Amino acid sequence: MVHELIGIQDNKVDLRNIGKLPKDQQEVVLSSEQDAFFKANMYENFGDIGMNIKRLVDEFQQISKSNQSIQTIGSDKSFKQ
Repeated sequence: MVHELIGIQDNKVDLRNIGKLPKDQQEVVLSSEQDAFFKANMYENFGDIGMNIKRLVDEFQQISKSNQSIQTIGSDKSFKQ
């Protein structure tokens, strides 16, 4: 899907034409050896990738909610008990 929309050349995705990005994010290496999500989904169809992204975002939101509840030293102390 990335190849069809943006293009991949030598495992590199060129994002310079996408918009204003920091210099270190203008060219990204996309490798199945380094990215477990890419490895698991590189041959999936668009619908399956969408469902897998949603699941990943939901998991991230659950982790973020649990981390947001620990904002002070007191709440951190009560969390550990």
